[in-house]
Amino acid sequence: MHRRITFKFRLYIAGDTQNSADALVNPTTPCMAHPAEHYKIEVADEQAI
Repeated sequence: MHRRITFKFRLYIAGDTQNSADALVNPTTPCMAHPAEHYKIEVADEQAI
């Protein structure tokens, strides 16, 4: 029996800065090689808290 593995990531950013924008792009790049149902990325914006 084949069991599907789903990876979960939490990305913390701080507001609408260039570093935050870069951080949003960088983690999705390696994930693009895998089907979307194999990973989830939750974004936590510390400025919104």
